[in-house]
Amino acid sequence: MWKKNIMGLAVVAACAGLVVACGGGGGNAAMTPSVVYTTLAPYAALPSDASCAAQVRAASRAENRPDNAFYNATIGKALPNFFNGSIFDAKVVHSNQVTAAHISGNFTGTTEDILRWGACKWGIDENVVKAMASNESQWQQAHRFNATNLPAAQAAASAVGNTLTYHNTTNCATNTMPGGSANLPRALPNPLPVTQPQGSGATSANCSRDWGILQLNYEQHPSAWPEAEASTAMNVDVVLAIVRACYDGDETWISTKPANLGAPAYAAGDLMGCVGRYNAGAWYDAPAITYINRINTELTNKTWTQPTFQNKAWVYP
Repeated sequence: MWKKNIMGLAVVAACAGLVVACGGGGGNAAMTPSVVYTTLAPYAALPSDASCAAQVRAASRAENRPDNAFYNATIGKALPNFFNGSIFDAKVVHSNQVTAAHISGNFTGTTEDILRWGACKWGIDENVVKAMASNESQWQQAHRFNATNLPAAQAAASAVGNTLTYHNTTNCATNTMPGGSANLPRALPNPLPVTQPQGSGATSANCSRDWGILQLNYEQHPSAWPEAEASTAMNVDVVLAIVRACYDGDETWISTKPANLGAPAYAAGDLMGCVGRYNAGAWYDAPAITYINRINTELTNKTWTQPTFQNKAWVYP
């Protein structure tokens, strides 16, 4: 994988005395803590970390993924200039000065609280965020997938003048952090809690490329490591930043690619198109459409609300 419109907030209950910044208009408003976060317009003023944290914590949801405890209690880091030097830097001034500057990973809480915090701060429909997490990992931050054979990948990169600097074979074999843990705000156990296999046919030479609750791709976004693996909030923050940049219309590189037959042209404001692009790395191609359909099925079923989804131990799919 590449890894990766309703405007405003829909208030679903009467105000319970909490005053928070709502976003979209930049002001403060008295609202209930029981809100459903919906999608803010392209280039809308986004709520702050603190305002979203206060509101989400005022209506904290129960933990249904106890295996995430370590990851949920670990915060992330700022990623200035995150969109530089990649295919994501089309409108680099806005992407870096506004979108990248909003990345922090600075939240701890239950798994659902973290997903709602991300939805709030990025102005993305919280049910879409929950559906993506359900499809990508069943809300498990320990999930990793999309293994590649490292020596073969390094050789292929070297042949075209590139260097792959991620996961070495020791990291793959022992489940240590791909980027090292020295700069994390708290010490990491080694190996990490809730270890898991690499996937079908994996060996110590095979390294996963997609990590965490929203399956961020290390090969595309190494600057987010090691926090994107160690912190649920960081994983959510970075993925939703990518979706928001696309939704704002900043990924004009999409328009330079051959159009898929019958696909709508890339433009700001197409949330599901950007969800598909996050997963497939393309605009309404067959894999993107397949992914969009899967997310729509998750939304229809609200999988995360079903009894079979609750308190499920980590099981490699």
